[in-house]
Formats: sequence, C-alpha cells, structure tokens
Amino acid sequence: MREKMKQQEEMEEVKQAPSKAETLQTEPVRKMKLPIFIADAFTTTAFHGNPAAVCLLENTLDEDSHQHIAREMNLSETAFIRKLQPTANFTQKNTNSTLTFATMSGELKARRAEDGIVLDFPLYPAFPQDFHEVEDLIKAAIGDTLVQDIRYSPDTKNLMVRLSDSYNRSFLETLKVNTEPLPGIEKTGKVKGLILTLRGEPGGQTPQYDFYSRYFAPWVGVAEDPVTGSAHTILGPYWSEELGKKEMRAFQCSRRGGELDISLRPDGRVDMKGGAAIVLEGTLTEVKQAPSKAETLQTEPVRKMKLPIFIADAFTTTAFRGNPAAVCLLENDFHEVEGLIKAAIGDTLVQDIQYSPDTRKLLVRLSDSYSRSFLETLKVNTKPLPGIEKTGKVKGLILTLRGQPEGQTPQYDFYSRYFAPWVGLPEDPVTGSAHTVLSSYWSQQLGKKEMRDKPKQQATSAETNKLRRFL
Repeated sequence: MREKMKQQEEMEEVKQAPSKAETLQTEPVRKMKLPIFIADAFTTTAFHGNPAAVCLLENTLDEDSHQHIAREMNLSETAFIRKLQPTANFTQKNTNSTLTFATMSGELKARRAEDGIVLDFPLYPAFPQDFHEVEDLIKAAIGDTLVQDIRYSPDTKNLMVRLSDSYNRSFLETLKVNTEPLPGIEKTGKVKGLILTLRGEPGGQTPQYDFYSRYFAPWVGVAEDPVTGSAHTILGPYWSEELGKKEMRAFQCSRRGGELDISLRPDGRVDMKGGAAIVLEGTLTEVKQAPSKAETLQTEPVRKMKLPIFIADAFTTTAFRGNPAAVCLLENDFHEVEGLIKAAIGDTLVQDIQYSPDTRKLLVRLSDSYSRSFLETLKVNTKPLPGIEKTGKVKGLILTLRGQPEGQTPQYDFYSRYFAPWVGLPEDPVTGSAHTVLSSYWSQQLGKKEMRDKPKQQATSAETNKLRRFL
C-alpha cells in the first residue's frame, strides 16, 4: 500500500503554493496540498448532525478534481471555497460573513450569526396527496403506523407523511423504516424522497421542539439522511400553517440527530440556523494543480484534542483510485489509567503510555531524566492493581526507560521491568512476551531494528537479553 492521499490533523506546516518569487519561473503543473475540514452541521457536538467536507482553494480546480475529492470524502456534501482576492487569508478575522455556494439546485447563501450559521432557502409548497395513490409505498415503508396527513411537493419530489399525534419523539426515533423496496414500488420518478414528521410534544420538554422529522431517499442511494435542509423547505411552511408560528425549532430524529431553528421570512424564503462543530482539520495531498501566486496558508487549531488521521488509497499507486481507508492513530489516555499508574509508581514522572490490545499489556515509559539505577531501585506497589483494574483490559504492566548515552559499559538501548499481579506474578525476572511490545515501541522511537535490553532480574545472573527485531 502506498499512501497517496492523506489528511493530517497538524496544520502547522501546510504547503500550498509557491511564493511570488517562485512563480516568476516557468513551472510544470505540479502537485499541491489543499486544506480540508470535516464539519458537523446543525449541531454543536462532534459526531452528530450532518457531516460535510469543506476544501479551501487558492485557485480553480478542474471538475474532475472536484469529483475525485468529493468521492474520496464519501460524504453527502463536499464544498469548495475559493478566495476571490489573492491577498485574502482564509483564517483572518472579520472576513466576509456571507458565502454563496453554487449547487445543482441553485445558489445557496450561508451567513454567520452570533450563535450559529444561517442558511437561506426558498420555500416550497406541499399539496394534499390521495392516500390510495401512495398506499403501497407508505405501507412498505412503515407498515401499519397511523398516518394523520400526507402532502406532496412537486418542486422537490418529496412525499411528506405526518404520523398520528398519538405518537411521541421516541416512537419516531425507534421506528424501523424499510426503505429497500421503495424504488421498486415507485418507479415513475414522481417521488425521490420520503419525509416522516411528527408534531412536537407539549411545553415542559427540555429542549422543546415544534416538530420532529426523519428523511429517506433510497431512490438516490441515501437510505437515511442525518439532517436535511432541503426537507425543511417543505416542513417549514407546513408546520407554520399547522401551528400558526413563523419561528420554530425542529429536531431531525436520525441516529446522529440535528437541531434547526426555522424562520419564515416575508419575502417567501426561509432561514435555517444551526450550529457547527469542526471534527477534522487536514491536508489533501497529491492534488495536481497549476502553481499560483498565493503564499503559504496556515490555519489555527480549533479543537480541544488532535488525533492524527490518514486516508490511504490501497491497491493502487495513484491518488483517488483503489480502496480508500481511514487510519486514526490513538495514544492511550493518561486519565483512563491514572489511578492504576499512581498506585503502582506514585508521582514518578511518565513520558509516554502505550497499550497493546493483543497482549493486554500497558507500557509505561518513564521520563528520560531517570537513570537505570532509578528503575532498578524503584519500589513498585503491585498489590492494589488487580483491585483497581478489574475490567480485564490490562493483564500486565511494563515499565521501561530509554538506554543511557554511549560510553556506558555495556550499552543498552532500553531498560524494562514487568509486573503481572492479575495472574499472580508480582514481578517477572525476564519476560519475552513483554519484549514483543517493547521491541516494536523502541524500534520506532530509536529508528533501529537491532537493540539490546537490560531487564531487572531477581536472579544473580547478569545475562543480557539481546533482541533482534526483523521487519
């Protein structure tokens, strides 16, 4: 597998386009890096709402590149934002508060508000629909669920089905909707989407919503959409008439869920406001693009935690081909094992923590400020450990330390001690299985494939455990 397209969380060294001096020279078309984000819309909580990719461009890309990137992201929406002025900086404050997107259904304007993003949509009327004309479709989807009203929108080709007011939100959320047979039942092209909706529950609910909905579009390959702005261009005017309100709060009851503030305007349009949570900042690489005059683009971190993530195209040497897969690199969270470590070694300084799920061993690397003698004489309290960690996740504790500088005789690349009180072993003299974890870790840390380790031994023998790791 050769990694041809990757998204890296750390944005400090994003290389975008050559400087003005470089563009004075004639250059062939080259590969460039593009900042890309994944944002969850209509929510303020990561991994909820409607995920969309946003790619920042210095200059135009050809249509094929747009499509390649969108397919690689594999999300319902991928937006491309291009700066209009060469000197504009995407990350500077007080930039334009309104963006206009060119979509297949026309222009879509988005503007920044104090407490979210406001999308400007047209309103679409929905007309009463004869139940018998769509009876088979509805029964295939929701069985004998009670229906209170049916409307059809010829502009959007969406069928809206209002469920009985006797149902509540939890009913709609857990309702099993069978979308698989729908394209076979409705083949005329009249219907392209199914909206299920329900009146909001009485006051006193926290938070209170005026109506709920779910949206399905198997005709275009979408079994269920997380949050659907276009569906609310129908739901907004329908529930406005039913409730006698111009301002409403809606919740889409998909697995991810999403909140929308609906505001009908006098000019026949509707504002939909929602929050947004950025869950990924990255860099698209291997994108072929002509050089520009723009300077290096940098973005500021906006998340509380950064996890390295890569998207690699497997079984190919060409970007946007093969099988795309995401790889996220995790580090063991200290807070999850803080009680265990403190019970074992007190306030000893820890430099790194790694966990091996295959061996159920927790590797704790001590600070490089410590020496071999410190590790050898360290009093490790193993007695309380089985009582602290009772989930079965950890079955062994490895303490390890980087080897001392050259000049020591003999020289070792790293030191270690191993404890397994969960299986009745306070400390093991020399542990081969622990070194299956240690060798992999220290090989990466030291950039070496052959290493020497000195475990602390209970016996008088001072034999050296020599490791050879062949990759």
